[in-house]
Amino acid sequence: MVPQRKALLRALGSARVGAAGGGASGEPLPRPRRPERRRVLWIIPIGRRSSAYGYGQVKEETWADYVRATGRRGADRDDFADVADFIGWYGDLIHRRTAVAKHERYHLYLAYHEGPGGFAQGTHQEKDWLLEVARKVEARARLYQAQYLGCRDLLAASSSRRF
Repeated sequence: MVPQRKALLRALGSARVGAAGGGASGEPLPRPRRPERRRVLWIIPIGRRSSAYGYGQVKEETWADYVRATGRRGADRDDFADVADFIGWYGDLIHRRTAVAKHERYHLYLAYHEGPGGFAQGTHQEKDWLLEVARKVEARARLYQAQYLGCRDLLAASSSRRF
């Protein structure tokens, strides 16, 4: 791993998210979400609807592909830094399989949700709720990019002094 990537992963691993999800307030990251349980007779839990788990809601099969491809056998879906690395790997995989540009956040989100094969088949096109979520993701990404650009030089200066 290149030194910049190691530093980024270290920083992501120690990140803290505020109650609104927007800033470093010293609060711990929220616990990774698990899929809702299926129930018998509306009360007896019998299992989960999906194998999706962790900060990235990554399915077991996709995580196994990531571990095989990267050799990161100790990576966990509930470790924020590992999931951040996974998202970069998966975004690159989506780019190579679907030709979605890496800066097209709207389409990358749709392909992340549906998988490269489902996205290529257009499974997202009939899911209005998903298209709305992708629009919100795009708007949030634009906000974060503007915030980053506003303090990029400050971050670069402080990181060069730390390491």
